[in-house]
Amino acid sequence: MVSDRHSRDRPRGQVILIGAITLAFIILGIVVVFNGVLYTETISSSSTSHSTADATMAVQELDQGIGGIAHQKNINSSYDFDDAVDEFSDRYRNTTVNAQPVAAAVTDARTDERARVATGDLSAIESNPGNNASVEDRNVGHLLVTLDPDGGRVTVTTNESGTEESVDIEATGGDIYVDGTRVADAPARVDPVTGEINDSAVSGSGLDIIDPTTEYDEVELEVGSGMDGEYELVAKDDTSINGVADSIAMWSVEIDTTYESNDVSYEQTHTVDIYGDRT
Repeated sequence: MVSDRHSRDRPRGQVILIGAITLAFIILGIVVVFNGVLYTETISSSSTSHSTADATMAVQELDQGIGGIAHQKNINSSYDFDDAVDEFSDRYRNTTVNAQPVAAAVTDARTDERARVATGDLSAIESNPGNNASVEDRNVGHLLVTLDPDGGRVTVTTNESGTEESVDIEATGGDIYVDGTRVADAPARVDPVTGEINDSAVSGSGLDIIDPTTEYDEVELEVGSGMDGEYELVAKDDTSINGVADSIAMWSVEIDTTYESNDVSYEQTHTVDIYGDRT
């Protein structure tokens, strides 16, 4: 009788064993499929994030390029802005296409906010009754003074809510002095906005007294007698700069951009602030 019971239990045990093995294979298959889905989603998410980062970088590079072109147009009236934008856009698109499978370009650029610009010889300011050029109740985005070896003295003064700051810049004997301290050889391009001389920062000199994002009650460029050098001044708004001849310029530019890749494609219109923060 015991033998008969074992005979009956053997097929039953085999069925249970086969069922367990089958269930194990089903669970294993589910795990493999689930992991594959997670991996695909992770790869897809990573690819999208990478493409978005690339697109953001492309827009930043386009903005910087257009901002630089607009500034060149401001200080050089003969500079062809539209042609320069087209050439920059074509070169940038070709560069990105050759480097990776994307195409980014500027399709149009136009003035958004106006400014005024004055450029010329410092002697022209010296010949004015007050020996100065000044702006009131507005931002100054760019001020560059180029002094020859014995160019003389220039003083830049700012006034914000009654707080006045000034810096003296002098070229004499082949040297450049800032507030009486020798900082460079002459001739030199001195920038009170970025605090740079010949495109190099001069730390601790106190030269950078103009912030383009600040609206000053007054910014004044005072020129000493016998000056030998040049200047460039860009101020926000369409109000004439006092004491000098000036012309219309751009403070900000509205641009249309396109970006296309395997993962991201869009068109965008936004504003480039040329002098928002040049420090």
